[in-house]
Amino acid sequence: MVLGSVLSAASIALVGAWGLASLARPVDLESRLEAVTAMQARTERLAAGRGSSTIYPAEAVCPSTGATDLAAARQRLEAMAAGAGLTQPSVKVAPAAPEFGDPLTPVRFTVEAGGSYAGAVGLMETLRRGPMLTQADAVDLRGEDGSVRLTLEGRFYCWTAVSR
Repeated sequence: MVLGSVLSAASIALVGAWGLASLARPVDLESRLEAVTAMQARTERLAAGRGSSTIYPAEAVCPSTGATDLAAARQRLEAMAAGAGLTQPSVKVAPAAPEFGDPLTPVRFTVEAGGSYAGAVGLMETLRRGPMLTQADAVDLRGEDGSVRLTLEGRFYCWTAVSR
């Protein structure tokens, strides 16, 4: 009799544990695990940082926020503006402070140039296509005696000391 009550108590405990375990397992557990695995793979790629060509193409991000690298990036922007047919391009760059531990620093830039409407649109298209990773924050396009004056404010990105 004692043995029977112990066996039935153990059976009830096992059935109860099995029932609770099946209730605790979410229906979409497999898809959640796949999402976590995908995020882990992306995090590992991002953590690889600067050396990984799968994150950013070689010319998308400038090498550092040093004066030489910023001058080279400024010259590239001037060359893009001149290549689009704009005249007297003036480019100013100013790095922002990186957030703690962030491998990229945003560098604010301003491009001012004159020329044709097609040239201004061509510069914006060149910046959109790359190879430099840029983001336009404000665009001012004014007509002046048959031509336009473009003022474009935006940012590009440079690697920080954290990424090295």
